[in-house]
Amino acid sequence: GVDAEAVRREAIASGAIGAELAGQAADDMLLELLFTPGLTTQASPDLLAGRGVGLDLVQQVVRRYGGTIRITNNPGLGFAASLELPVVARGLIPALWVESAGRSFALACAGILHVRRADASSDAAAPSLAACLDPFTPTHDRGPFVVVLGHDLARASAPVRVERIGKLDRVAARPAPPLLAVAGPYAGVVVTPTGSPALLVDGAALVERMPGLSVRTASTPPPAG
Repeated sequence: GVDAEAVRREAIASGAIGAELAGQAADDMLLELLFTPGLTTQASPDLLAGRGVGLDLVQQVVRRYGGTIRITNNPGLGFAASLELPVVARGLIPALWVESAGRSFALACAGILHVRRADASSDAAAPSLAACLDPFTPTHDRGPFVVVLGHDLARASAPVRVERIGKLDRVAARPAPPLLAVAGPYAGVVVTPTGSPALLVDGAALVERMPGLSVRTASTPPPAG
């Protein structure tokens, strides 16, 4: 299995997580840091490991296809990573079209937990989707709808506001350009119904990359509706 304490030390040393948060983090949270680029618990690299890029590359490919990776660690017994990939027809990825700040985005359905109208009190602090992807986007018009993003409600999830909910679609995603793939939680580039290009957003990756989001866990479930 994986030594969680070794992951904790390496994560602090690399700056992937603060010392205070690392001290409070459960083992499951620490294991998620193994997907951080450059983080490795191996003292020196060899032909197969030690460079901190293997799991990171696997995660990028899995997310490109709208999937997730779940880690199971049993110290002294072994470590397993389960890949969950949606069944898609002819390479098409299920997605929901939304509009935020006047721009169209395709949200991969694998990262959507809930869609509803915004609640004036419980969703008051929920940011717009466009502002989460671009910090320079004005946030005054966040939209009347909420999309709750994440892996599942038992793990971290977060609500974001959008102006319009479009149709469910199956989109053919092409790989995002390298700079975009590094800069944001994008599963690829797709073509909008009008023929222009749009970004396919990985909602679960967005929750992980945006620590400023109003994150919910299973102990604070979203309101029914």
